[in-house]
Amino acid sequence: MHLVEIRREGEGLAAAMTRMRDWFDANGIQPTFFGFDATAFRLGFATAREAVSFAQAFDGRVGSDPDRLAA
Repeated sequence: MHLVEIRREGEGLAAAMTRMRDWFDANGIQPTFFGFDATAFRLGFATAREAVSFAQAFDGRVGSDPDRLAA
């Protein structure tokens, strides 16, 4: 699994999730994992290409250490 972390910055949960859902639908990609806390969304993708594409679209970062991003 390829993990992406996106910082949460002021946008409400519903609005952020709607933007992500719209992107998933437009790109035909679905995450294999989704989690969040007060500071970040963390999503897992089946391929590196999907992870990089999502990270670029949402100013996120692809994690090289799955344990650190999943914590």
